[in-house]
Amino acid sequence: MKFKINTIVSAVLLCILLVGTSINAEAASINLQFANVSCDGTTYCATVQINASAISQIGNSTIWIDYNKDAITNPISTPLNFDPADGYLTDTPQFSYLEQASGGEINYNILLASSNTGVTAPSIDVPGGTDWEDVAEFCWTVVDATLSPDLQFNATYTGFNDETNDSSVHLIGSSAGETEACPMMTGGVSVDVKVFLEGAMDGAGTAMTTTLATGFTGNVIPSEQPYNAAPWNYAGTESFSTVPADATDWVLVQLATGQATATVVESKAGIALSDGSVVDAVNGGPLTFSSASASTPYFVIVRHRNHLPIATPAAVTGGSITFDFTTTVGTPPGTFTPMVDVGGGIYAMYAGNVNGDGFVNAGDYAIWKLENSMFFTYLGGDINLDQFVNAADFVIWKANNSKFSNPAIWP
Repeated sequence: MKFKINTIVSAVLLCILLVGTSINAEAASINLQFANVSCDGTTYCATVQINASAISQIGNSTIWIDYNKDAITNPISTPLNFDPADGYLTDTPQFSYLEQASGGEINYNILLASSNTGVTAPSIDVPGGTDWEDVAEFCWTVVDATLSPDLQFNATYTGFNDETNDSSVHLIGSSAGETEACPMMTGGVSVDVKVFLEGAMDGAGTAMTTTLATGFTGNVIPSEQPYNAAPWNYAGTESFSTVPADATDWVLVQLATGQATATVVESKAGIALSDGSVVDAVNGGPLTFSSASASTPYFVIVRHRNHLPIATPAAVTGGSITFDFTTTVGTPPGTFTPMVDVGGGIYAMYAGNVNGDGFVNAGDYAIWKLENSMFFTYLGGDINLDQFVNAADFVIWKANNSKFSNPAIWP
């Protein structure tokens, strides 16, 4: 039997030990494939299946799988077609794994109950022709949805014994891998946008400050996305355990089939970094919209808790959407540009919309006035995102008073 535990260098290897007894010693060519692949942007799952050149039975067997741990990690297993009633030791197989900087290993064992060993307990019956037998389902946590999981069967350590446990009997036939990245599995869409917030722009006008995360008292950015209240009412669970490096603040990104809030298909909260990139709060990659379709044109809407919302000027299509709002102005709401030129052809979202309703007016001033002189906390009245609510914020509000975004994208 080909069974080996190695320390690996470039990939994590997964092994499954299948044990059984049988009465048929006919050799066969065993084929492997991944089936029922799914990905919701958070979890990636695939079922391992086998079939043979003819109806056969197998004894002790090992399957090793290489995968890209930069795309998916921490697998869990669900055994299929192994039932204690058929003489197996348990329906919760022995399972352990180890991941290191250089890779990792998983050991998955299914054993016959000792009272049935050598008696009548069946081994897996491998169908012939086009029929396939489920072995187990494996699910990973998605690390980067834009990268290929690169699932591959490792022919060196994969082997199937017959019921006599002669490892030379069954040969390895086809073993198709799975390389398609997570968003494409469900028709999902990866969104990589860049946006500047006027209130947080640094003096040079080419980057944003990170004072909310790195101010005098340290980080005040909440670990959970802040758009779960009115007027956004977004119930997403995005969060971080450690504030991302170069974080400026949370933003809310939406995909819509029209240039209107009423047509929003899906929303995701992400972290805007100082260079304007909006990233996943955990893995630092682009945002993944699992309910969206790569073949459907979408407008991208970006919202911030005290800036005017913006949208792409036209719909965009594809499994990976990229749009730079810092150099391309969003659609005008009327007779004036909905984004402010901060110099050198660089654009930012207008600041001062403290209540998030899409209109800078007296309602925003009222909130600023109520919060004025508060500091070292996370407040809407802190328009310049420096942990202080003071006259500097009022100056920005006054300059932008009466500006508004396209009413169709108001919350």
